[in-house]
Amino acid sequence: MQSTVYHAAKPYLISRQRYIIAFLPAGQVFRPISCTINAHFCKNTSKYPTFQQESRLKSVKKVLTFLFLYGIIIKICDFIMVTKMGLKAYFDVAKYKIGALFSRRRAFSAIVFDSKIGKRSAIKNHSRLYGSTLGEYSYLGRNCLVQKTRIGKFVSIADGCNIGLPSHSLKAVSTSPVFFFGKNIIGISYSDQKPEEQLPTVIGNDVWIGAGVLIKSGIQIGDGAVIGAGAVVTHDVPPYEIWGGTPAKCIRKRFDEETIQKLLELKWWEWDETKLKQYAPDFESPQKLLEQIEATHSSKR
Repeated sequence: MQSTVYHAAKPYLISRQRYIIAFLPAGQVFRPISCTINAHFCKNTSKYPTFQQESRLKSVKKVLTFLFLYGIIIKICDFIMVTKMGLKAYFDVAKYKIGALFSRRRAFSAIVFDSKIGKRSAIKNHSRLYGSTLGEYSYLGRNCLVQKTRIGKFVSIADGCNIGLPSHSLKAVSTSPVFFFGKNIIGISYSDQKPEEQLPTVIGNDVWIGAGVLIKSGIQIGDGAVIGAGAVVTHDVPPYEIWGGTPAKCIRKRFDEETIQKLLELKWWEWDETKLKQYAPDFESPQKLLEQIEATHSSKR
């Protein structure tokens, strides 16, 4: 009887540790290891564990305890960082984190504050959204940084993008933030002179931004535009144009001028869900969509 209780308790502890580790930053990496360890100690419950098994069990528990404490330290550091930003920012981040627990579209590891997110938008792992808006049906890929940006509907942003990059003054003697008033990364300010105000970045609707794109603050990207991967955007992008390169330049237009004008007038991204479902099969080409809409209007007359 004593043997049964002893062997039942050990796997239970391992199992609990396995679920705890899933909440740590490295949980996805160590999950297979913990599962393997769990299977190892549970495969033979008819005998007492050997000295080697007992030693391994103690080592595993020490590693899991270390990882658990490491996760707590990381969370404390995040709390301190957010607290420096202000109490409102802390509550914004906490509100997002709670919502992320119940949403499959929003990654828990992302940081969002002073921002508005559409109910049907998505944010992937380790992305940050500061002072921005993310429209309906738009998504933000992994490891993105978005600052002071208005993002429209149906916008696709790939991994590793940096949008709303603030600029340094080129007219002053030094570009260092130390010689301007306000908080900065150095934590030192020698002047009362205010830096230049950063203009908001505007991204229209139905825009596709490739991986690793950098977009300067104050830039406006028109509806239906496409930005190639790795591009550095320093100028406004007109609607339905494809841009790429460093610095980014226009490669070509997606459609002819007449089609572009009709799509801009149509503003299909403002349709309700019922209308989107109705015309979704016709989205494979602009001509088919425009013809179907024209046929629908003609039948109603």
